Amino acid sequence: MYLLVVLLLTTIFLGFVYRQFKKTKNAKIERKPLFMQDLQHSKELLKDSISIAINNSEKLNDIKKKSNYLKECSL
Repeated sequence: MYLLVVLLLTTIFLGFVYRQFKKTKNAKIERKPLFMQDLQHSKELLKDSISIAINNSEKLNDIKKKSNYLKECSL
């Protein structure tokens, strides 16, 4: 009788551990596409940031040229 109770509790415990392991394994598989989506999104943000930085650099150069021209005109 005692052996049956121990066997039953052990089976329940191992079933619970297996179920948790299975959930963890499935969760890891699901994270890969999300990681790839995050990576793609990060690449797009980086491209946008670089294009904004280039545009700002060009605008800054134009402002510097205009500023230098105005300084020359005022002298």
